[in-house]
Amino acid sequence: MLDSPPHIGLFVSISITMVGSLIVCAAARETGWGRAGLTLSIPVLVTFSPITAKAFDALPLPVEPDTVGTVFFATLLLITGTLTLGRPGTALMIAAALAGMQAFLWWFSPWAARVYADSVGLPQRDNLGDEPPNLPAEIPLFAVLGAGAISALLWLGRRRGWSGRVLPQVIGAVGGLLIALSMPVQEALLGGSRSVSVDLLPMAVVGVLAGALAGYLAARFAVLLRERPSPGRPAGPAEHAAPAVTKDR
Repeated sequence: MLDSPPHIGLFVSISITMVGSLIVCAAARETGWGRAGLTLSIPVLVTFSPITAKAFDALPLPVEPDTVGTVFFATLLLITGTLTLGRPGTALMIAAALAGMQAFLWWFSPWAARVYADSVGLPQRDNLGDEPPNLPAEIPLFAVLGAGAISALLWLGRRRGWSGRVLPQVIGAVGGLLIALSMPVQEALLGGSRSVSVDLLPMAVVGVLAGALAGYLAARFAVLLRERPSPGRPAGPAEHAAPAVTKDR
């Protein structure tokens, strides 16, 4: 089970490790490997960080904690990556990398597990039946919708001079709402038992609130990630400025 104490500890460790990778790649964002590393580190964080919320499964909540974690972390990291790199379409590139990782885990991992089990003669093979693989099934299938909304709203906000104090929360609320509303649909597509219509209202509330908080924090995390000057360039006043989205226009 992914919510066992050893698994929670493992996923926390993976998340902390990938945060370190994110910091290193953000410092080298002016290089090709830095941008590529940032784009690939974030999907790993989106995959593993929400699982730590399973530690709160015992609480009587209207929405499963790991689902809230998925909405929050996916929105937070998509916006953080976009503001850190400051390039158009960053959120969409991250969502594409996430989809590639999901496809790899969905098809390659079960095949590799079967091959390994056959090679050593294991009679029992967990999670290799008709049910979808646990880990890739919990990655948001429709993250690209949230990423598209984030990219479009950020472009529109900058073009029209919206206040940087409000724009991150708006971007987060809309992106979080789309990701949240896609989760019940994802469960239905994967054979879940819960009704889509029952889940929509609480999921919408979770999406807006968690997304707005994610946007607020993402703008500030991006400032911290951009503080360190890129290698080979002297530190200047622009290096210590917040991304354009965090300033009032």
